[in-house]
Amino acid sequence: MDNSQPVADPIMQVIEDELARLRKSQAWLARRLNTPDRPCSPQTVNNWKRKRVPADWYKPIADAFGWTVDDLLSGGPSERGEAQPELTDLALEIALKLDAITERDAYLRMHARLLALLDGRALPESAPEPASRRAAKPRLRSRT
Repeated sequence: MDNSQPVADPIMQVIEDELARLRKSQAWLARRLNTPDRPCSPQTVNNWKRKRVPADWYKPIADAFGWTVDDLLSGGPSERGEAQPELTDLALEIALKLDAITERDAYLRMHARLLALLDGRALPESAPEPASRRAAKPRLRSRT
């Protein structure tokens, strides 16, 4: 397993730690997660290092390790016994909603930029100009 890339997501760090403990590879995890209706490749798992693990993968990943979602979110299987299912459901629901917000925001920003390009503008009118652009604009002097 290649650990040379820095891991941006704490969930991915938990996954890598467990893979190292089990002496398994990302390819092994990808095979465990791969289904006909939801493909998962070793590259998908590797991409999670740079980005983050999507919340809708939490349950399948936890299942692959024989864990609960609580175990995954807390860094591994708990020593205290049974996980609290209501906490797991709430954590998963919050993570899924955050994913949806992030994806929707990225889509809206991309759509606004596309419209601006089609209209021949640099940025959409509703988007604030970056501070660096505002500072770089020359000020007009009055001719008096």
